[in-house]
Amino acid sequence: MTIARYREFHRQLKVTPLKGRFMPYRWSTLGNELTIVWFPYSEMLLDYSNELANAINAMTNYTHELAAWRDVIVGLNDQQLMDVTHKFVDPIATLVLNLPYAIRSRFIFAAAHLCHQANRLKYKSEWRDDLPPDDLIYAEIADAVGRPWPSYRPFKRAWERFGSRKFQTATGNFRNSFHHQFPPRFEIGYTRSVSRKKTSAAGQTIYGFGGMPPLALAHIVPLLEKECDHAYVLFERFQTLVEEQTRLINAAVALDPLIRKAG
Repeated sequence: MTIARYREFHRQLKVTPLKGRFMPYRWSTLGNELTIVWFPYSEMLLDYSNELANAINAMTNYTHELAAWRDVIVGLNDQQLMDVTHKFVDPIATLVLNLPYAIRSRFIFAAAHLCHQANRLKYKSEWRDDLPPDDLIYAEIADAVGRPWPSYRPFKRAWERFGSRKFQTATGNFRNSFHHQFPPRFEIGYTRSVSRKKTSAAGQTIYGFGGMPPLALAHIVPLLEKECDHAYVLFERFQTLVEEQTRLINAAVALDPLIRKAG
């Protein structure tokens, strides 16, 4: 049964349209002849840009796979559906629904570091290497160091649209409840049979019964495809921010007397 379903999945995957695209690698125009001061920026850029492309491309692939599974499971009885979701759907769906938040956080982290390094050009002798430790870098830090760059604001608008509250609500707040509570299942089965909340007016405690219904692939696949589109725009805005910085870095390096002498 399991092998047969997996073979059916691969057949379906071949005919399921890929509603997405893949992010490029090694696209930066940063020059090769750099002074030592720009080595951190150069190495960070190579590392971060590759990892961000990897993450978005993985999200595109996983979404495509869920689209194929969506069509494979049509007409299965409960036992068959439980087998397929347990062995194949759950691991992919759990991972991909966590990716928007994770990828967005990585973009913020990357932008904070790159803007901080590039700010040497903005603040010159007043620049201080005072970025907080990596585990304390959040959106506010990225905002502060990104402020001098005109391309940062469109970049920020793009990451605000990616993994937004609208997406979280539409997916049953899956990412947060997966890490902190009990998330909805996929396709079959209910969770959280009892819910508890306070009313905003009187502050009374209300208990609800019935449970949280499962997330259907027919529902979440279109949501994920739209999130992939947001991710592509975010990557492009990140490229624009980087290109704004690298143009100035290349120009500064070209004026460096040590570089000119070596040339």
